[in-house]
Formats: sequence, structure tokens, C-alpha cells
Amino acid sequence: MDEERIRKLVRELIAEIGEDPTREGLTKTPERVADAYKEIFAGYDSNSELSVQFSEDSEVVVVRDIQFYSMCEHHILPFFGKIQLAYTPNGRVFGISKLVRLVEKYSKRLQIQERMTKNIADELYSHG
Repeated sequence: MDEERIRKLVRELIAEIGEDPTREGLTKTPERVADAYKEIFAGYDSNSELSVQFSEDSEVVVVRDIQFYSMCEHHILPFFGKIQLAYTPNGRVFGISKLVRLVEKYSKRLQIQERMTKNIADELYSHG
């Protein structure tokens, strides 16, 4: 992500909506937005979190209430919720932290709920 370009565009957006980007209270907004976007959209820089697995039996694994937030691709506004994951490990189990990071990988993008859950399921299936 080009943070300087993000800052420039935010300054332009502030001016375009009729505000003064140099007024007190807004002067640091472009930097704050660029920093926030770096975190909010960190999912674009993520590699697979499921490379480390543990040998186990094949009982169903359930992880409940993985909290997430994301940004709607239609309006670039936040949405959030909880994800429940369940899978049959086929002899290989992922650590809970890996599953949480998998959710973060796909939630920290411009997203819609249906694609996000499909991406998570597809990656989980491909590594299971």
C-alpha cells in the first residue's frame, strides 16, 4: 500500500466534501487514515496461516466465536461479527491461533460476508 498516496487522497477527499484539510482537528487525519488502513486491510499481505499442523485423530474440531471486523466493498463501511468454524481434520489439526489468523487474513480486506466465508472454507479445505 502506498501510504503517501493514501494521505494525499484523503486530503483531497476532505477538501472535496467541503472541509478545510488544514484546519485544526483535520491536519493529521490523512496520516491517521493511512495508518488505520494499513491495519484494516492487512489481509492483502497475508500468507497462508495453515502451514503448521498437528497429527491427531479425526474427531470434528469446532472453534466458536472468532470475532472479526471487515470493510464492506460496496460502501467501504465496517461490518463485524463472530465466525464459528467446524471441520473434520483428516488426521491433521490446526492450532486455534492459526484459525483466528486465517479469519483475519480474509476479513481484513474489502469484502462481502459470503465471499469471506467461502475463502476461509476453501483455504481450510485445501490444507486439511
